[in-house]
Amino acid sequence: ANLTGSASVSMERSEFDRVHVFASRARLQFGDGRMRVDSMRLETSAATVTADGSLGLHAGIADSLRFDATVDSLGGLRPFLETRTALTTGTPDSLAGALSITGMLTGNLDSLNVRGQIFGSSLYRNEDRGASARGVVALDNILGIPRGTVGFELDTLVLGGVRVDTIGAELQLSTRTSGTFQLGALSDNGPTFAAAGAVARDSSRWTVTVQSVGLNLGSDAWTLAAPAAIRIEPALTAVDTLRLINGRGG
Repeated sequence: ANLTGSASVSMERSEFDRVHVFASRARLQFGDGRMRVDSMRLETSAATVTADGSLGLHAGIADSLRFDATVDSLGGLRPFLETRTALTTGTPDSLAGALSITGMLTGNLDSLNVRGQIFGSSLYRNEDRGASARGVVALDNILGIPRGTVGFELDTLVLGGVRVDTIGAELQLSTRTSGTFQLGALSDNGPTFAAAGAVARDSSRWTVTVQSVGLNLGSDAWTLAAPAAIRIEPALTAVDTLRLINGRGG
C-alpha cells in the first residue's frame, strides 16, 4: 500500500534533555512511495537544522534529501560536552566556537545512507582550543548495520598548554558496535605521534584496543611493546598496561 497526502508539522517552544526547542515547522508530502520534504526548519539552542528533498519509504524506491545544520556556539552543545568537573562542581564549562554540517541522505527507510562534511572555527573548551576543524562522514545503512568512515582533522591547537599543529583521526565502522581507528598528531616543533587499533561496544562499555603506537621525539623513536586495552564505562575508565619502548629498550 502507498501512503499519499500531505502534512504540516509545527512545534512550539519546549525543552528536551536540557535542549531548548524553539518554534519549528515542516511541510511534507507523501506519494509514489516517497516522502517529500518541501521545507523543514528545526531551531534549538543546540543547532538549527534545515532540510529539503525526498526519501523512499520502502525498498526499491530511492531518492535524496539535503540537510544543513548550524551550531552558532559550542555553548549550545553544553549538555553533550559537559565535563565531569562541571558536573561535580556546578561550574559551567567555558565553550566557544562555531560548527556547520552539510550533507545528503540517500536511499530509503530500508537502506539509508549519509554523506556529509563538517566545518568548525575558533573552537574553545576550558583553555583547550583549535583554530579550525574539518570532518567527513560516509556511512551506509545507518538505520540497520552501519558501515563506512567518519574522519576529522583539527588544526593549530593548544591542548593542556601544549601547542599542536595538526591532529587527525579516522574511524572505520564494520558494524554498529565495532570498528577500527587511526590517529595521528604533529606538533609545532617536530615530534609526531601515530596510533591504530580497534573499538567495540558491549552494553554500556566501550573497549578500545590500541594495537600500535609510533612516537618520534627528535632522534628517539618509541613503539608499543604489546597491545593494550582501554575500557570506558559511565563512571570509570580503566587502562591496561600501556608500555612504550625505544631502540635502546627503554
